[in-house]
Amino acid sequence: MLRFTGRAAQLAEIETVLRKSRPEPVIVTGGRGIGRTALLREVTRLVAPTLGATVVVDPRPTPPAPASPPGSPRVVSTAAAIRAAAQESPPPVFILDDAHQAPQQLLLSLRDAHRTFGAGLVISRPDASALPTPDPIDCLLYEPDLRIMELPTLTRTDVGEIVQHWFDAPAPATTVAALHAAAGGLPAVLRELLLGLSRSRRATAAGRPWQLGSDPSEPLPLPDHAREQLLRALRDAWRLLDLELLPDLSLLALRAGARAEAAPVWALVCLLRDETEQGLRLLEGLSADEPAGPGAERILMARALLLTVGAGRVDEAGELLLRAARQWPAAAARMHALRMFLRPLLNTPVDESTEGLTFGSDPQAAVFARAAVAMSELAGARPRRAIPHLRRAIIGAETLRDELPWLVPYLTGALIDALLLAGRLGEATEKAAEFHADRHGSGWDVAVSLSALITRALAVRDREPA
Repeated sequence: MLRFTGRAAQLAEIETVLRKSRPEPVIVTGGRGIGRTALLREVTRLVAPTLGATVVVDPRPTPPAPASPPGSPRVVSTAAAIRAAAQESPPPVFILDDAHQAPQQLLLSLRDAHRTFGAGLVISRPDASALPTPDPIDCLLYEPDLRIMELPTLTRTDVGEIVQHWFDAPAPATTVAALHAAAGGLPAVLRELLLGLSRSRRATAAGRPWQLGSDPSEPLPLPDHAREQLLRALRDAWRLLDLELLPDLSLLALRAGARAEAAPVWALVCLLRDETEQGLRLLEGLSADEPAGPGAERILMARALLLTVGAGRVDEAGELLLRAARQWPAAAARMHALRMFLRPLLNTPVDESTEGLTFGSDPQAAVFARAAVAMSELAGARPRRAIPHLRRAIIGAETLRDELPWLVPYLTGALIDALLLAGRLGEATEKAAEFHADRHGSGWDVAVSLSALITRALAVRDREPA
C-alpha cells in the first residue's frame, strides 16, 4: 500500500473547516493520479470521525451491503437518503468522490443539506480540463466561502519518504530524483512504478541504501499511462541533457520495454561514464542488415557514435553506416552524412563529397554534412575556414535538440576551439563565458566529456603500431 505522504497541510485545512459551527463546502480538485480519492479516503478515516457522523455518498447502484462494523461511515446512494441523514443532530459530514459523475439531483440534495442544516461537504472532482459540459457541480460553485483545494504534485522529499517506507531502506538522491520525474509527482504513477520494481527487487542489506539495479533487460511491467509518463520525463531530461536524471530514467524506460526510445539515451550515458562496451552490448542486437523498424535508425546512429568516440573504431562505424545506407534508402543521406562527420573526429580523411547533402532536403543530413566540413577543416589545421561552417551547423542543430541534444554543445565547444586557434581570443572568451554561464542544461559537461573521450581515442590510436 502506498504510504499516505505529502498531504498534511490539506488534511489540516479540511479539519479546520469541518470544525467550524457552520463549515464551508470543500471541493478537492486535481488531475488524474494526483490522489484525490486517497485524500478523501484519509479524510473519512482520520478527520471526519472525530467530528461526528460521517456519510459517504456513492451514487452507483450496489447490492445490499452487509452490516458495517461499528464506527464505519454510513453509505447512502439516493437524494432521499441524503435528506434524511442531513436532519440528524449534529449534522453529518458528507463525502463524495468524483462528484462530476454524480446525478444533478444528488448534488442539489447535498447543497440543500449544507444550506439548510449546516452539514459539512467534502467532494472531489478532476481539474477543469477534464470536466463534462454542463458540469453538474456548477450548483455548488457559488456557495459562500467555498473552498477549492487543488492538490499539488508530490515533492522529491515526499517521494524519498515513500520509497524509504516502501523498501524499508533509503534510496540514493539521484534515484529519488529519477522516480520523482518518472512519476511526474503523481502518487498513482509512483505507485505503479514501485509495484513494478517490487516484483523484481533484490534484498537490501541492513543499513544499505536500496538500489535500482543496473540490468536494462530486467522487466518492469507498467500500465500504459505510467509508461507514457515515464517516457515524457525521459524526453524532457534528454532534451535538457539532465545527467542527474538520465541514467536512472533511461534504465527504467528500457526495463519498461521502450527500447527504441531509451536505448540511444542509455548508450550516451554509458559513453559519458566510460562504459562504452556495456552500451555497445545493448545496441549490438540491431545490425544494418535488419529491416528498418521503429527507432532502428536512432539505435544504429548511437552505435556508430559509441564505436567512434568511445572505442576509436571509426572504420567499423563507417562500414556499419554504409551498410545501413544500402539497406535503408530513405535514410541513406543521413547515414552518409553521419559517417562524414565521425571520420574527421579521429583525424580520418573524409572520402566522400558533401555536395548535395549540405543544402539537401534532409535537415539532419545537412547539419552533419556541414559539421563534417567544419571538422575536416579543424583536423587540417584550418580553423578560420571551419568557423563559418560551425556557426551554420549549430544553427541547424538547434532544430534537432529533441533527437540529438548533444550535438549543439559539442559543436559549440568546437567553435570555441576554432576561434582560439584562429587568434580571435575576444570572441572565444565571450562565447565560452556565455556557454559556461548557462552550464545547467547547456550541455557544457557533455561537450567537455565528449572532447576528452575523442582526445583519448586519438592518443590510443596514435600509440598503436602501424
